[in-house]
Amino acid sequence: MKKMWHIALSALVAGASFSGTGIHGLTASAAGEELTVPPGNTAFINDSFNGVTDPPVTSTSTVKTFAGYTASVTGPNGSVSIAASGKDGVPFPSEALLIRDEDGSNASGTVGSGAGATSVTKGLGSRISDGIVTVEQDMYFYGPNNDISRGRNVLKLTGGVNSQANTSDTIIQVDLKGGKIAWTDTGGIYTNITPANLTNAAWYHLKAVINLNTFKADYYVTNLSDGSVVGELREQPFYNRTLGSQAGDTAAITAFGASTGGTTAENIVLDNIQVYKLNAPPDAPSGLTGIGGDRQIALSWSPAPNAVTYDVLRGESASGPFVKVAEGLTRAAASSDPFRDGGLINGQTYYYVVRAVNPFGATDSAPCAITPSGERPAPVPPQNINVEARESAVMLKWDAVPDAATYTLKRAISPEGPFAVVSSVIPNTQTSYYDTGLDAAATYYYTLSSTNIAGTGDESQLLTANPSVPLTEPADLRAVPGSKRVDLSWTGSPGAAVYQVKRSTGSGGPYTVIGSTYGTSYRDTGAVDGQTYYYVVSAENVSARSMNTLQVRAVPYTAPKGAPAAPTGTVTEAAYGQIVLHWDAVRDASEYTIKRASSYNGPYTTIASTKRTSFKDTKVTNGSTYYYMITAKNRYGAGPASEPLIATPSRVIVVAKDGTGDFTTVQAAIDSVPQNRQERTVIYIKKGIYKEKVIAPVDKPNLSFVGESRSGVVITYDMNVTYHPGLQTATFELRGAGSTIENMTIQNSAFPNKDTNGVKGVGQALALYVSGDRMVFRELNLYGFQDTLYVEKGRQYFSSLYIEGTVDYIYGNGFAYFDRSEMKHVGTFGGYTTAASHDQTAVNGYVFYQAKKTRGTTSLKPYIQQYGKAGTYTGAWDDTWDLELQGVSKSNSTVYLGRPWRPYGNVKFVDTWMDAHFYAAGWHNWGKVENETTAVYGEYGSTGPGANAQARVPWSKQMTTEEANALTVQRVLGGQDGWDPTLTGVFAKPPAALGD
Repeated sequence: MKKMWHIALSALVAGASFSGTGIHGLTASAAGEELTVPPGNTAFINDSFNGVTDPPVTSTSTVKTFAGYTASVTGPNGSVSIAASGKDGVPFPSEALLIRDEDGSNASGTVGSGAGATSVTKGLGSRISDGIVTVEQDMYFYGPNNDISRGRNVLKLTGGVNSQANTSDTIIQVDLKGGKIAWTDTGGIYTNITPANLTNAAWYHLKAVINLNTFKADYYVTNLSDGSVVGELREQPFYNRTLGSQAGDTAAITAFGASTGGTTAENIVLDNIQVYKLNAPPDAPSGLTGIGGDRQIALSWSPAPNAVTYDVLRGESASGPFVKVAEGLTRAAASSDPFRDGGLINGQTYYYVVRAVNPFGATDSAPCAITPSGERPAPVPPQNINVEARESAVMLKWDAVPDAATYTLKRAISPEGPFAVVSSVIPNTQTSYYDTGLDAAATYYYTLSSTNIAGTGDESQLLTANPSVPLTEPADLRAVPGSKRVDLSWTGSPGAAVYQVKRSTGSGGPYTVIGSTYGTSYRDTGAVDGQTYYYVVSAENVSARSMNTLQVRAVPYTAPKGAPAAPTGTVTEAAYGQIVLHWDAVRDASEYTIKRASSYNGPYTTIASTKRTSFKDTKVTNGSTYYYMITAKNRYGAGPASEPLIATPSRVIVVAKDGTGDFTTVQAAIDSVPQNRQERTVIYIKKGIYKEKVIAPVDKPNLSFVGESRSGVVITYDMNVTYHPGLQTATFELRGAGSTIENMTIQNSAFPNKDTNGVKGVGQALALYVSGDRMVFRELNLYGFQDTLYVEKGRQYFSSLYIEGTVDYIYGNGFAYFDRSEMKHVGTFGGYTTAASHDQTAVNGYVFYQAKKTRGTTSLKPYIQQYGKAGTYTGAWDDTWDLELQGVSKSNSTVYLGRPWRPYGNVKFVDTWMDAHFYAAGWHNWGKVENETTAVYGEYGSTGPGANAQARVPWSKQMTTEEANALTVQRVLGGQDGWDPTLTGVFAKPPAALGD
């Protein structure tokens, strides 16, 4: 926006220097006044767009320039022009450049066919090949239905890479992707600058500081409504990540650009575009500090903005003169790897200055006085050391030692030693170490010490760890409530010595230990009648523990003597305008009381009594979820209540291939639902094969797709990236929040996945794409090859999922919990199970709980054999893809558990059985070593031939029992609204599909 927007904030920061920071130069100017760049810089682009009178450029315009920019418009509904307000009608503070594109198709189908793009470019009038180049611009985005999830290249600098002749190589590129601002590289890998999504129809400021000497860029994004920094990334590589890895690499910037061509945000608005190059000396180095040792000193300092190299100077007084002792240092010295100056005289004070240098001059730091001494003591050992034993690994954490430069970790397999050095160069900025590749059957002993210029200090006390395999958790936990008590029983764990009993008043924990026992039963006598409790049990022995069991629920109740037991065998059914409950007869019961609530935890109100073992509730509102409890009574009184029963009556649309329903296609049923209806609607699908591409858009939330049969209802299509480039290939696109799918098969039959016997492979071909919050998937089959399931965003719960694929067949940025599901690798070649793309804010991304990882021939084989045909997207079956016929071993170790599609990919496997087709290393960094410091990959209690904690890559983690126990459905997906997807209950069916 015009600088006048920043008057209020500028008062807070007046006089401050913002070189190398994320805050824009906030100086006020009147509308139309010439913009100014920061002092000491030369401007190449400096555009405010006030008073521009050029006619708009459209696809049919003869003149292709606008306000000094070359415009390209290829779609009939695109243009480049001046805008004074947003598409929502809210005026801008002043005129701005509108890059309009309303030809990109999106989920709601509101903007055209998907053809066309709009772009602007402007040359810098110079070829900049060294120094510091800064780009600043204000940005505003608008998308239909508040959707700016993707589709915009907001900044691109082009020029030449390693050639003076090149003019169109990309130097840096920043996009609007997934609702966030992100930079991208040549492999199409995005790294988020803003951790959270931007807001539709709001102004933001982007600043990019590009160092052509180091091939690194710093990025900052500011919200212009309040001046807050909403995203910051420093020291990021250029678009071509390998720049700088070879001697003689060069990069030159010649032009600025921005473009559309995506499928959601319809407009980019840009204002106050500035491209300028530093032509002044660097800032002074700060944070200069040092320590003296025996006839030597060690110096460290913070990087100086705009510095290219550093010189170190020494004098014998604070005013000099100073003599260079080093020059041309290419980086600032860290305390863990300091600059050392030797040959000094102990007891004499020396004064040091660090000089920052660039092509425009040099700037000195303030002097730092240091006195070398042979009497300086070595640092004390680290204190408060915490040792966490994990399977085949140990995590050590400690408090920082103020004057330590590095830490040394030693390890032995007996307390007497010998001790071997694990690492002697742990920097002082690191106060933890993950020691992996250990023998789970051994006990390990550790010591830690600190080192600085005076030497290495004493070693810490002896530390002990047992990186043993976790025990198997107890099974079949049962809870029987009584009068002010709950009786618990379970099946024991092999090797267990004692069991810990834990309780919580909230579903999913956290749980508190209330007692321990050597047996397999426990009576909780501290329970209160009427209070709902959730119990878990874990096992322990002297060296190992198990994770918690699945929780059980119990409500203590003091029943009159002779009262009947709680009803069991409950069945719940729902239809339009009714809910039907069934239960088994209870011995000695004379009647039953039905209570109902509008929430799981009540309060429950009596709505009926009956002598029968069923009840039909017709006093319900369609779309509302109801909770029931049933109590048996006799002449002595009422017994305890049943477990809560959950159901949602609703409208039901029937889809039947044979014409016996409301519609013959799933898409027609979706189209019949009004936009933005918040009431739940069930689309009940009868048995049949439905060959169609299904799209449930974002403006149709709370749809529930219920199949008559998991294997008998098949939704299939065959779109793929090879023959449909640039389009969403998913057979089923589910975008509306609160939607569910259950009891059916969804597949993408595009075949073959890779080039096979002269037939071109189809590549990426999704079965299911999900992009909405609070989604539930139960008893679902997903068949495909590459990229079978795309969890694009939101929270999703998958229960009893069966999914097949070859490469990256579970991927995306969503938060997904896979509860007791099976993942089957069906490729005859290697691949990756997951390709997560979370950002740095994700505590948990994908969690697989008690999953099963298998390998075998694709379940699509019978379908392809029957319906596949050469020359179509579902090609003719080729026996090359039959693992059994080809003799492909199911245990040939060619598959990875995952690779990070984005740097912060987050995947955890808990209590998962793995076949032997996985590499022992487990995880892949996708060819980028830097991903190893950002990706979050964890396992706990993996079993089967593919489990190998000792051989896993050291940048993945074996989780502790506490970490695994925290990964309950409720705690992973609960969010701020406390969502519990396990309480979804049953959805309505047509009356003809109900039981007796």
